Amino acid sequence: MTRSRFFNKFMRYGFIVLVLLTLGIGTPVEAYPIQIRIDALAAPNSTKHLVAAYLTKLLKERSHGRIKADIVRHEGNTSGIDETVSALTAGKIQMAIPAIDSFCRITEEIKIYEIPFLYRNREHLHRVIDDRVGEGLINKTAYPAFEQLGVWEKGTNHIVMKTAPGDSGGLPEKMIAGRLQPGPATLFRSLSSCAPVAVRTRQPFFWREATLPEALTLIDDLDITDIILSGHSVSGCVLIADKAFWSTLPDDIRIIIAEAIKDATLYARELAQQKDDEALARILSRSGVKVHCWNRQTQQQWRTAMLHQYGSSNNYAAGEKDLIDRVAHYHRVN
Repeated sequence: MTRSRFFNKFMRYGFIVLVLLTLGIGTPVEAYPIQIRIDALAAPNSTKHLVAAYLTKLLKERSHGRIKADIVRHEGNTSGIDETVSALTAGKIQMAIPAIDSFCRITEEIKIYEIPFLYRNREHLHRVIDDRVGEGLINKTAYPAFEQLGVWEKGTNHIVMKTAPGDSGGLPEKMIAGRLQPGPATLFRSLSSCAPVAVRTRQPFFWREATLPEALTLIDDLDITDIILSGHSVSGCVLIADKAFWSTLPDDIRIIIAEAIKDATLYARELAQQKDDEALARILSRSGVKVHCWNRQTQQQWRTAMLHQYGSSNNYAAGEKDLIDRVAHYHRVN
């Protein structure tokens, strides 16, 4: 082969290789901006929607245009977990923020964040979340296609009641005074039960749990007469991503997202506390509604009784009991 023919062939094939490299064929080339569609599964102006909007803002700013994040609504409703799972697996959305009491139908263990009286206070819950004590719960289930990225709180649960003097053999009065001890499977949902609390005796007495903003609505809808500030659990939601999508992201993009989620988590806590404080102020101004505060001793009595019930219940496997015990007694080591 003459030098001229060799040179011509080299130039021809070299040009083809150059074109392929330019088009990104044969080498990994990152495409920007990265589209992240987030389904907040919440109504506009709700706490969860506001936090999701804050997260999208952080992602856009901190990635300098490399991430294009938007809140979208797929065709399901604001609580349809089945539609959410389908949308994630089909790639219609990349992230979603279902409520824990909805997502526990997919992953029962996620209820660890909402078990009544498991946590000493909100700070205890925050330490468990921030130190990632329950990390990986989602991935141990039959749906390993999701990546748990964060847990956001929506508000603290309390006991709301509709009572009548002398009704139910003094049960309301005992509960209000903190003299009623938890009975097996009668007062609060368990880790393996996703049903909302609603324990009823003969009408007109009944009680259930609710956040303070929810209690405002229940006062009118159900003629609530008493609210016990039990603070026994926190309602929350979990931020999840499609694992296949998450695994394809560059390391630096995952770091940006993780840091933004941390700040959004803090904002969620501040907003939840603000909403609770505003709702309590409005409740205290309502006539016909009595607000009761349990003292620390009563709170501890209930917590001790419930932890004993969790440990002795046959509803939990050994691994679940170990997790409950580890979370209940968790202390951060600084």
